[in-house]
Amino acid sequence: MKKITKISLIIGIIVVFAIVYYLYPKELDKSAELTSVRVDEEKTKNVEVVENEDSDIKSSVTNDRKQETTEITENTKETKPQTAQKEEPLPTSKKLEVPFIPQAPFQDWSEPWQNACEEAALLTLHYYIQGDKNVYKEKIKQEILDMLDWQMKYFGSHKDLKMEEVAEMAEEYLGYKNVKVVNNIDIENIKAEIAKNNPVLIPAAGRVLNNPNFTPPGPIYHNLVVIGYTENKIITNDPGTRNGANFEYTYNNFYDSVHDYIDGAEKNNPEKMLEGRKAMIIINN
Repeated sequence: MKKITKISLIIGIIVVFAIVYYLYPKELDKSAELTSVRVDEEKTKNVEVVENEDSDIKSSVTNDRKQETTEITENTKETKPQTAQKEEPLPTSKKLEVPFIPQAPFQDWSEPWQNACEEAALLTLHYYIQGDKNVYKEKIKQEILDMLDWQMKYFGSHKDLKMEEVAEMAEEYLGYKNVKVVNNIDIENIKAEIAKNNPVLIPAAGRVLNNPNFTPPGPIYHNLVVIGYTENKIITNDPGTRNGANFEYTYNNFYDSVHDYIDGAEKNNPEKMLEGRKAMIIINN
C-alpha cells in the first residue's frame, strides 16, 4: 500500500507539473499577446502623431536643406574662379562730343567765378548726359549761380568741394541716382570709361597742369572733364580757361596732377594738394 501510495503521489505530482507546464505558458502568451497589442496600438497612435509632426519636421528640414544647398551653391558660384574672359582692347584713340562749359562764361574771373570749376565741370557732364548742345552764356551763368546758392543752403558755404561732395551735388541737386566716385585710378581706368562713352570729372592740383592759359601760378585746386584720349595725350574740356575746349595734356603731366581736394591745401601750403587721392566721378544716366 505504501508503495502504491508513493507511486500515486509521484504520478500526482507529475500530472500537476504537466498541467502547469501545458497551461501556464498559454496564459502567459495570451497576457503577453494582449500587452503586445496594447503596446502596438499605443505605438500606432504615437506614430500617427509623430508622423504628422515628423512630416512638418521633414518638410522644415528639407526646406532648410534646400535653403542651405541654395546658399552654398550661390556662395560656390560667387567664390568659384571663373574662366577669365578676354577683354577687348581699348581703342587707340577716342573722343566724345561733349559741350564745353566755362566756369567764367563772360570772362569775369572775380568771385564767385574764380572758384566755380566744380560747378562748370559737373554741368559739362550734365549737358552731355541730357544731350543738350545749347550752351548759352546767360544760361550757364544763371545755372552756376543757382548751384552756388544751393551750396550755401546745403553745405553752408561756397567752398572747394571734394569728389564726394561734388557727387553729392550731382545726386541732391541734379537728381542723378547712379553717381560713382572711384579712387586710386590710373590712366587706363580713365580711358576705359571714355571707351564706354562716359566722360569723367577729374580733380586736380591745378599748379601741376601744364596749361599756358592759366594765370600764373595757376589754381591750387581745379576740376576738369576728360572727354577723350590719343596715343599719348588726354583730351579735356577744361573750364578754367576760355580756350579749354578739347585741351590736351600729356599722360604723365595729367596723371601727376590728379589729386582730390585735401583739407589744408591753401595759398600758403599748395603742396598739400599732392596728398589728395587720385579719383574720378562717373555718372551713368
